[in-house]
Amino acid sequence: SFDGSSNRIRTTEMNILMFALTRRRWPLRTLQLDHCGIDLEVLIEMIKLLNEKPKMTPRNISLAFNDIGDKGCYCIAEMLIDPKIHLEELKLTSNSIGKQGLQFIAAALSARSSALERLDIGSNSMTDEDLAAFMGILSTTPALIPNKLSFERNRIGVYGVRVLGIVLASRDTPLEMLHLGRCNFGFDG
Repeated sequence: SFDGSSNRIRTTEMNILMFALTRRRWPLRTLQLDHCGIDLEVLIEMIKLLNEKPKMTPRNISLAFNDIGDKGCYCIAEMLIDPKIHLEELKLTSNSIGKQGLQFIAAALSARSSALERLDIGSNSMTDEDLAAFMGILSTTPALIPNKLSFERNRIGVYGVRVLGIVLASRDTPLEMLHLGRCNFGFDG
């Protein structure tokens, strides 16, 4: 594992880090770069370097509390659909991801040959509408819905919970864990 959290990482630092990590004999299990100020430019560089050595891509990537946004989700989606990359866990908590970014991620998850083990997209101001669009895309391939989903600290209400219930009711859904803490939905639905 490599935890570089809470360090300011720009393109130069990312190049050095990825050079070192992709030259190892065995891939890392986990790459954690939370609170690193990673923006679109740095993310593009990271994914480009990982794509050059897909066998060295970590199984778990955490990019929580950065500034990836919707355009960054497009880059991540391209990495997710690459059959040579075998990502198991992805944490994108608090990254200013909106409806479009969620749709990119959902479309990529639906196109994968195997499901992610865990996806955390909490604290991204996701609304009922955003969640409905996200789950609507994933509903076409319920077996590829991640085993563990976290939507904590989003703006999901009763409608969003109903949508989740409908999609997750499929027998083909491998879901084992669902986190909806602090989403402010009530029990009036």
